[in-house]
Amino acid sequence: MPWIIQKERKKLDPWVYSLAREIMDMGGNPKGRFEYAIFKLGKLLMYYENPNPHYAYRHDIVYAIQHASDEIRRKEMDPYEDCKELENNSI
Repeated sequence: MPWIIQKERKKLDPWVYSLAREIMDMGGNPKGRFEYAIFKLGKLLMYYENPNPHYAYRHDIVYAIQHASDEIRRKEMDPYEDCKELENNSI
């Protein structure tokens, strides 16, 4: 996953935390709202400066979302599954 400098993180983090809080404060399962927010952000970025972006730029937006998903799996889900496998034995 591409890393961004601390200065950029500090600028983005309050907005990200605020969005997460809004999504969670609505109650219930946040899955649909989270998917909507990711879709809407991707679409807004895709067309932000150009109503007809090149394929390569569209591709970059879609794959940024995919790479973020891969990183969550690698950093958060895989260690959890490894721990559960140790607790419950391999299938």
